[in-house]
Amino acid sequence: TLDDLDAIRAAATRYTAAARTGVQMAPIGLVVGGGLLGLEAARAMQLLGLAPHVVELAPRLMPEQVDEGGGALLRELIEATGVTVHVGTSVTSIQRGGDGELLATLADGTRLPAAVVVFSAGVRPRDQLARAAGLAIGERGGVLVDDGCRSSDPDIYAVGECACIGGRVYGLVAPGYTMAEVLADQLSGGAASFAGADTSTRLKLLGVDVA
Repeated sequence: TLDDLDAIRAAATRYTAAARTGVQMAPIGLVVGGGLLGLEAARAMQLLGLAPHVVELAPRLMPEQVDEGGGALLRELIEATGVTVHVGTSVTSIQRGGDGELLATLADGTRLPAAVVVFSAGVRPRDQLARAAGLAIGERGGVLVDDGCRSSDPDIYAVGECACIGGRVYGLVAPGYTMAEVLADQLSGGAASFAGADTSTRLKLLGVDVA
């Protein structure tokens, strides 16, 4: 929420002010999750004056989008921007010290004192309204729809990140646009169906193209 963003900015400001006076090194901004949004969050931390560290459980960054070779190249490009990357490990604990700073411990034994910790570990569909209405829900959440974006109620459709289509909830904007086109055709008497969507992405804040 916007309140979360204000809190992140306030915490970063509190710690970077001390660093600017020479009292300490640039404090760490820890991001848990090395997907698209996690890497964007790392850049945002950097812009706030923090030293970003990204922790990803998978053996490579953006594991949903790139293979092993692409992941190795992506890591090289990301680290060249000043982001420290930890892959193939997870955060096992986060404790608060007496000075208010957080201490994160990774599964590989690494200990990271952090000013801010941000979790970016997957998209969860906001399907509460559909649940309350008794609509069918996907196995991992989301309004279950057919290839025409129609829910279990023939008069209700769903598109975007709240929809589970083909057994998948997409956390990208392009598939949402495709679903909207399908729905527009359906509502105007057509027979369009969702056959997948473009899932290529761009790391906008980091300036790294990922194809």
